[in-house]
Amino acid sequence: MLHHSGSARQTWTVPEVRWLSTALEDLQEIKDFYESHEEGLGQRLVREILEIEERLSHFPLPGTVVPKLKPEHRQMLYGNYWIVYRAHPEQGVRIAGVIDCRRDFRNAWRSKRRADDI
Repeated sequence: MLHHSGSARQTWTVPEVRWLSTALEDLQEIKDFYESHEEGLGQRLVREILEIEERLSHFPLPGTVVPKLKPEHRQMLYGNYWIVYRAHPEQGVRIAGVIDCRRDFRNAWRSKRRADDI
């Protein structure tokens, strides 16, 4: 069991991790971009990003709170990409987006209206 640190102690089981459609769209865009520069590069990068799922299934709270979003949103950095997710004891982990940290975060987030997804 995992424990959430906060004002009230919550007990976690190993959570289900789901990639929301907006995050999957982000991964496809990343793959397409890098594949256009070098065959196989996009596929490798996406495969590496997908490995975040395994880490989050065991440790759902390692990421930092996203200051630009609601407090329940967390982010984990992988290379030049923020993996944005929400971890909840009953609902598990919902990965909502993969955002290039070189872009303006707020505009990238709003472009797909991700707040409605989680």
